[in-house]
Amino acid sequence: MARRPNYSFERRQRELSKAAKKEAKREAQREAVERRRSGETDEGSPATGVSGEAGEAASDPAGGEPDAPDSPDDEGGV
Repeated sequence: MARRPNYSFERRQRELSKAAKKEAKREAQREAVERRRSGETDEGSPATGVSGEAGEAASDPAGGEPDAPDSPDDEGGV
């Protein structure tokens, strides 16, 4: 025999999960704003520049530019 649907219960569960998801998103945004504000006041510069540099360093393990010469002798015909 088929299950008898309980629409009120299912609707309430959907509403609760939706509210929890919205609250989690709101909390994440609040934390991001706090990080930005604390980053600006601690260092005197926006925190976005710091995260951009960290992303570049993670992609380049050598820490330098890939086109940069290894030593001054490799710069050309000088």
